[in-house]
Amino acid sequence: MQTIGHDRLNWQGTDLIVQSPNAYPEFEVRAHRKFQIVFEGRAFFVANKMSLPGGSYHYTLRPWSPDDTEIPGGQIHFTPEFSLHFAKTRRLVKTQKSIGVLLVFLLPMVGFLWSEFKEKLEDRLGWTAYTATDLSFKVEVSAVVLAMALMAILNFTGPAGAALVGIHPGHLFWVLLVLIPDLLYRYDGLNREEKPLYGFYEWLYEILFKTAKKSE
Repeated sequence: MQTIGHDRLNWQGTDLIVQSPNAYPEFEVRAHRKFQIVFEGRAFFVANKMSLPGGSYHYTLRPWSPDDTEIPGGQIHFTPEFSLHFAKTRRLVKTQKSIGVLLVFLLPMVGFLWSEFKEKLEDRLGWTAYTATDLSFKVEVSAVVLAMALMAILNFTGPAGAALVGIHPGHLFWVLLVLIPDLLYRYDGLNREEKPLYGFYEWLYEILFKTAKKSE
């Protein structure tokens, strides 16, 4: 038995049997334009492929006949470097997909970060700061609408309603007082698609900072 990377190799007569956790795209069974797989200087093609329990694969590589005049669909050299590179790429893609799924849930929260941090994350992760800011704006709108609806319900039901949900209308008033100014100011920037795309109350810091600089 030989090993190449994470793959195990056995000989059955002239056939090379490969058991691998990797679903190599070059190791597909083809009726025409078969991929030529070179191993230790000998050429093979994939005669059979089977999926095994646990997500691994069983490949049967058969010698490429010298009399075969068919033009190969491509050629790879089956080496430890090839196997390890594929496994590394597969792990990287899997990690990126996991990050992508996580960002679907985190992206609205990322939009509340200040513009400088969003732009750095944009360069590293490939999504746009505008998208994140827009999603955070929608979350903020939803929070305002929910607070207003609860406030109306509690005002209608009186102390009994407040005791039931454990929220006083006065608390909701302060929530609205904090969120609405930020909502209006950030909406203006989103609507004009101008940078910086402000995070939560970043605009207030900028106003105060500019005022302080002018007074110097």
